[in-house]
Amino acid sequence: YITKPVDTEQLLSLLRVWLYK
Repeated sequence: YITKPVDTEQLLSLLRVWLYK
């Protein structure tokens, strides 16, 4: 697991884009 402060919102948006692509 990454300990860095990752933007969950950005990750979710990317996942949604990939899923809806």
